[in-house]
Amino acid sequence: EVVVRIGPDAANVSVNADGKDIFSGTMVAGSEQTFRANETIKISTSNASSTQLILSNTVVTKKDLGKVGTTTEAKNDLIFSKDTQVQ
Repeated sequence: EVVVRIGPDAANVSVNADGKDIFSGTMVAGSEQTFRANETIKISTSNASSTQLILSNTVVTKKDLGKVGTTTEAKNDLIFSKDTQVQ
């Protein structure tokens, strides 16, 4: 499970769960969505500095990974599996 939290600006986000596209669209600032998969979640965003991820899987619970970047650059294919370990 990955929570995608957006802010301070909007971002175009796409999410693929277990090989299937499950979301593609603009998330506005202040919005949050939870995405689930059995094996793997792949996330792409148009605005790394406004995209925060919170990961829960078999290894961690609600691990705040912070913003995925420091600028408004795009980040593609951020992949998390059911046993991804993060520090």
